[in-house]
Amino acid sequence: MKKITVLVLLVLVPLASFAQNKRVLVYDYQPRLEEIFTEPFEVLAIYTKNGKTITITSHLVNRVNGSLEEIEYYLNLVGSNLESAKSIVHNHPTPNRWSLQDKKFYYELKREGFKGEFVLYFPWSKSERHMEKPKAEEFK
Repeated sequence: MKKITVLVLLVLVPLASFAQNKRVLVYDYQPRLEEIFTEPFEVLAIYTKNGKTITITSHLVNRVNGSLEEIEYYLNLVGSNLESAKSIVHNHPTPNRWSLQDKKFYYELKREGFKGEFVLYFPWSKSERHMEKPKAEEFK
């Protein structure tokens, strides 16, 4: 069994307004996707180049409710930043494609310096879909 340190940041950062109604976990290693996406709701996982993994969930079936500001905040807590994030993965618990909201969020991440992969994970089939670079005109 791998040694894992998990911090529940909701306890550590009660002043952060975006932490309300969320569960945020930080892992000292990079778990396999099958280890993270076990629940019937959406989860966002951020894999960093320094070996940490951050997961964020609102326990909602159809969205994570994670903002760019929130992701940057938690990345800073683990000594990382948006540019050095290796990948951002989220799941759709039911069969689905990239939503317009997913595409807009990816475009915003790229605009702010994210250079990693943006991945959609389907737990029932254990398959992944990588986001192609969206066209700016899709968001006007």
